[in-house]
Amino acid sequence: MLVPNRRITIPCTEGRLARLLEWKLNRPSSVTATVPRQKLHSNALSTSPVNTTTIDVHRAFLNGDCKQIDKSLQRLVTSVERDSPWYDESNAACWDYVTTTETVPVVSAVAHDWSAEGGCGGVHLHFKCPVCGTDRYGDDDPNDTLPYLWYAECCIDVILIECPNLHGVRGEP
Repeated sequence: MLVPNRRITIPCTEGRLARLLEWKLNRPSSVTATVPRQKLHSNALSTSPVNTTTIDVHRAFLNGDCKQIDKSLQRLVTSVERDSPWYDESNAACWDYVTTTETVPVVSAVAHDWSAEGGCGGVHLHFKCPVCGTDRYGDDDPNDTLPYLWYAECCIDVILIECPNLHGVRGEP
């Protein structure tokens, strides 16, 4: 069932993005976060330009705690109701779906098939955070479409992931 969402529009210039990222990085870690926040100086964005784009980010909240994000509201609601370990019929009314228009960083990733490279776990996308330079990776999701919208899990909230070699690594034309 699609719960009516609230739409918040956040106009964002590069200066506002820099201030937002600086605020996010310098605030105390969330009590639910497992990754400590990195410190960022406001001139870090000016010395290394960050490619950004403006998109609608859809978030699913359970009792005020963001559990999942997606580029599509309908896909988010379906995924929460079908796949979320936190969702069940008894707490369906406790979920809120919020859409915000945000300027988010875009990075290019390189796909690696860990299984073919002697490891396990299938295809993973490797990238560097455009703000702090931390090496990151995540699982490929063949049910999603590029660019992927992911939690950055280092110093910024969300990030768009492009991956030019993904189809070749998957064995697709």
